[in-house]
Amino acid sequence: MSNLLTLDFAIVAIYLLVTLAVGLYYGKGITTMKQYVIGDRKRYSTGVLVATLFATLVGGGSTIGQSERVFALGVIWCCVALGDPIEKYLIARHFAPCMPRFRSKLSVGAMMGGFYGKIGRIITGIFS
Repeated sequence: MSNLLTLDFAIVAIYLLVTLAVGLYYGKGITTMKQYVIGDRKRYSTGVLVATLFATLVGGGSTIGQSERVFALGVIWCCVALGDPIEKYLIARHFAPCMPRFRSKLSVGAMMGGFYGKIGRIITGIFS
């Protein structure tokens, strides 16, 4: 059992070191905060951005978690879960068109700072 635990730690350590090496290699050319935050806007295709968003939204909570909720709450949870695509549509339809005015902002904190000043940025940073 001890050998398996050591192997597990070795796999995790190797993964973290490879991730660090890749990050350092590709991060060499980044010199400004804007390049770091938005990836220079030209370096990533739409497909890469969609895949990143998909990977963020689909995980253990959205797969196994949904199954657990259906088991615990019954089929009614399926009806509740159908609200998620409707929510995404409404956001895309009504909020996304307003976003170009925030194009110069690099973070949500910067957006809130534009509305509420420095205290807005601080509160957003704390609660993020």
